[in-house]
Amino acid sequence: MAISKEHAGDCLHSQKEFFQAGKTRSYAARKKALKDLRSSIQNHEEAIMSALKADMNKPSFEAYSSEIGIVLQEIGHSLHWLKEWMHPQRVPSPVALAPASSKVIPRPLGQVLIFGPWNYPFNLILTPLVAAISAGNTALLKLPLQTPETAKVIDIVVTEALPEEWASCIAIEDQDIIPELIHGQSFQHIFFTGSKRVGKLIYSAAAEHLIPVTLELGGKNPVIVDSTADIGVAARRIIWGKCFNAGQTCIAPDHVWAHESIKAELLKCCQKEAKAFEKAYSDGEGMGRIVNTSRFEALEHLLEGQNAFYTSSKNKETLHFGLHLIDEPAMDSAVMKEEIFGPILPFLSWRDEVELIEKIERNAEPLSFYLFSKDRALEKRITERIAFGGGCLNDCLVHFANGEMPFGGIGNSGMGSYHGKKGFDTFSHYQSWVRNSTWLDVPVRYVPYSGWKNKLIKYLMK
Repeated sequence: MAISKEHAGDCLHSQKEFFQAGKTRSYAARKKALKDLRSSIQNHEEAIMSALKADMNKPSFEAYSSEIGIVLQEIGHSLHWLKEWMHPQRVPSPVALAPASSKVIPRPLGQVLIFGPWNYPFNLILTPLVAAISAGNTALLKLPLQTPETAKVIDIVVTEALPEEWASCIAIEDQDIIPELIHGQSFQHIFFTGSKRVGKLIYSAAAEHLIPVTLELGGKNPVIVDSTADIGVAARRIIWGKCFNAGQTCIAPDHVWAHESIKAELLKCCQKEAKAFEKAYSDGEGMGRIVNTSRFEALEHLLEGQNAFYTSSKNKETLHFGLHLIDEPAMDSAVMKEEIFGPILPFLSWRDEVELIEKIERNAEPLSFYLFSKDRALEKRITERIAFGGGCLNDCLVHFANGEMPFGGIGNSGMGSYHGKKGFDTFSHYQSWVRNSTWLDVPVRYVPYSGWKNKLIKYLMK
């Protein structure tokens, strides 16, 4: 059962004792914990799917592929590579240190705090947990209370899989996070996924206690479509990327820059794909819904005064918000300044590449960037110039699903990264260790520092 804020101190004390007793350090213990977590997820798969449906009306395909499947894939990857990741790495020693040997040893950090966001509530709290367990840490998981049914099942999964001294869930309101958890407790790392506004507050509070942080934020992710692109495929993949999870995805296409020579064709194809998606959703389980009334009203505000060339139904009572495509919004309008985080997609035209880059850089350092083009030279120029977390050529979203690549932002879109080995690294301290012998005690380093020693050390260290 999730702990309350009143019992956070007792829980963390137990976790500290558990960690200091070495219970999380061995390969066998970590491997068992990951396998137990996988079994618990598989045992509660139906309950997880039902919870995601209840909280956000997620279609089964989206719920499994982006929530459960991603986590199981991450666990499998970690189990395959864990022994290698844990192994100390021998590194060369300079001649001046002879006859010493040197190595770098990955050590767990200790106690970590992981924040779960509401948009992918299962994935984005369990995937960091997999990395934290792999690295040998204990973890306190802040549940996403905006998705209460999923929060309950997360607590069930974690409680069944792991002793509470290893990982525990806490049900705490957002306004209590900083005073009760960050200022009131001691952590060796904080992992936060969420908005830039809250991320800044977490970062500031953590800095007072010198707690390192990983911030997975968002941003206005641009899509560029040039004159060489396959327009039909581009339209289908852009609309899919925007509709997935009702647009409530930190890496979703935020706005599209279409070359003026193909813009009319792209808009036509996007309208066609939008209709097809809407029909498919209505014939199936329905499109995911907006998480709450506040977010629904924020999306309505973004539409005010805009020229929508495609609209769909929306219902405030059911929180259904269909896809809306808008044409040429003003650069100073709210929809071009705020992260949309919903099924609204603006289209703008471009002609000059230099001017295009200047406009994109007004919303600096997006979390993701997408380019639809067959021009490899353009790909090289654009990706070298624009700073972004990660992205795709001729696709959207799918880079997140590759556990072999780190996922994370840069600058305004966050700091630090995770997935696979990078997740293990994020929750590890790489300890440097030099082992020397006593059979040879070279006198060069000892006083007196005579002239010949100066010459020798310059020779050895040049």
